[in-house]
Amino acid sequence: ASTMRANTSACGSSPNKCDKNTHLTLLEFVGNYMYIGYDNRDYGSQIWRVDMSSVTSGTAPAETAFQMVNISGLDGSSSNQRIFTHVTVNDAGKDWLIVITRDGSNAMRIYRTGNGFD
Repeated sequence: ASTMRANTSACGSSPNKCDKNTHLTLLEFVGNYMYIGYDNRDYGSQIWRVDMSSVTSGTAPAETAFQMVNISGLDGSSSNQRIFTHVTVNDAGKDWLIVITRDGSNAMRIYRTGNGFD
């Protein structure tokens, strides 16, 4: 299973923050994009996306084809350790991915992203 560790520009190399991606907790398609989200207790949750329109049918995209949405922890906070739930919404013709996250102790946070946005 992938942890996105090959994306050293976003994960770093020493340490590689993606090595701490423990659970894949989000898998969603929004338009042509596939989104994957991971719980990460040490550095905060990560959400990655890839444009599937450039991927040959029957093959899987390489880790390096994925782009991190925003930064580790979604806001740089390690408090956003887990992705609790997500939903896709179309608002005025724009498709959004909405994510609820936090650490299980503090108040939850809600984030949204769309194709072409960080």
